[in-house]
Amino acid sequence: MELLPSGKVAACTAKHEGRVAVLRTNVNIAPPFDYETETPPEVPGDYCVAIWDTGATNTVIAATVAERLSLPQIGLIKCQTVNGERDSAVYLVSLFLPNRLCLPAVRVCEGDIFGADVLIGMDVIGSGDFAVTHYEGNTVMSFRIPSKKCIDFVVEEYAGTPRNDPCPCGSGKKYKQCCLQ
Repeated sequence: MELLPSGKVAACTAKHEGRVAVLRTNVNIAPPFDYETETPPEVPGDYCVAIWDTGATNTVIAATVAERLSLPQIGLIKCQTVNGERDSAVYLVSLFLPNRLCLPAVRVCEGDIFGADVLIGMDVIGSGDFAVTHYEGNTVMSFRIPSKKCIDFVVEEYAGTPRNDPCPCGSGKKYKQCCLQ
């Protein structure tokens, strides 16, 4: 699924003071628009709190968001939730992430979200590069779409280790037979 027009790159970063266990950001939800023929709205739709969840397959919005925006339902889908299977309404929305990163036509389903209005799932997260760090005790989440490179901390950390040397991870194996694979 391509969420941005071909050749367009966008990124956003959210910084949290201290270490957090739930990645929350502010987002805006608006009716979808065509990037080729329309410009994004200046004051986009509905202000919402979002949770980024790598355990969620799809992006979900609360029923109250769909109601406030009078979004037309485009379909119905069977969803697996922690409470079992259910039928959920499907909508097409524009999703404005932090730094005004705009995804103009995202297919979302309606669901119950505790502590937020939107759940950003792997349909969005998996379309780009996603990283979370806790450097110096602060949580920073960064997202870029589309994906531009492989983020590999093992390669970064062990760069320059000769292939036949013992692996720096301490396994006792040669580097080429352990973390280099």
